[in-house]
Amino acid sequence: MPRDSDRPANFHSGELTAQIRAGQTVEAECLGPVVKPFLAEGGRSLIDSARIAVATTIGPNGAPMLSLLAVDAGAFGALGSSGLTIPRAAVSSEDALFDNLRRDRRIGLVYLDPYTRRRFRVNGEVVDSRTDPLEVSILEAFPNCKKYLVRQQLTSSKQVCPKAATRGRSITRADAALLCQASLVFVGTANPQGQLDAATRSGDPGFIREVARNTFEIPDFAGNAMYQTIGNLLLEPRASIGFVAGDEFVVLTGSSTTHWEDEAERSGGNGRFWRFTPRSWRRVPLPMPVELSGYDRSRHTPVLD
Repeated sequence: MPRDSDRPANFHSGELTAQIRAGQTVEAECLGPVVKPFLAEGGRSLIDSARIAVATTIGPNGAPMLSLLAVDAGAFGALGSSGLTIPRAAVSSEDALFDNLRRDRRIGLVYLDPYTRRRFRVNGEVVDSRTDPLEVSILEAFPNCKKYLVRQQLTSSKQVCPKAATRGRSITRADAALLCQASLVFVGTANPQGQLDAATRSGDPGFIREVARNTFEIPDFAGNAMYQTIGNLLLEPRASIGFVAGDEFVVLTGSSTTHWEDEAERSGGNGRFWRFTPRSWRRVPLPMPVELSGYDRSRHTPVLD
């Protein structure tokens, strides 16, 4: 979200537009109060035990950019109910996160336990990008439904030789194929006048498909009716998609278009999807040797043709 104080439940104009278009203003009003300007106990317990999170920051061209964070259990922390700590070692030395935060202190975070499928999102600002650990002042904190998330195991893997990040403009055919076979991706979006957001999208392998060369379609399954991701995309079409590929985090940054009439009926019945065209890519080594494995689909996941 952020937030204009006179907006219902403090939703911004993009979220309100999406809620009205979807006919879910009542549902959004009911759920809006779960978004708190502080960290409740349930969120603290997940963050304390989490080993991975994904952050959205603003890159040098003004577009959202994703970073994967990984730690040993207990290394993420909370500063009472108003703040969070992130050790600098949670971020790959090849990642752009710290450079981005020097220019723009806003950050969106999603913490994930892949096995229990619990998620928790925090939007806020870094107090000082030079400290270790980073301190994040919380502006919004809220749990996420685990309805469609695939269950996976997060395990330590063998230490690999350090490698440099690589980058390019056009997505490779190999990474296009990996994206279309992913069962879990992360999405970074921004409200130009407010908070950043990091979210997840999950489904059966193939739920993301390439509908034209370098254009990918992502269904927007029915969710919490608050429309943080779609609402941001309506205001700022630039976005970032990330996924784990072996010992690297693949980050695609590009532009999106939002659609409300799914003639192919691949959106799980609600008609919504968005299309994403990558303009640049980065492959960043994971900050520590971990591996996501296994595939236990959610029984709620729509079966797509």
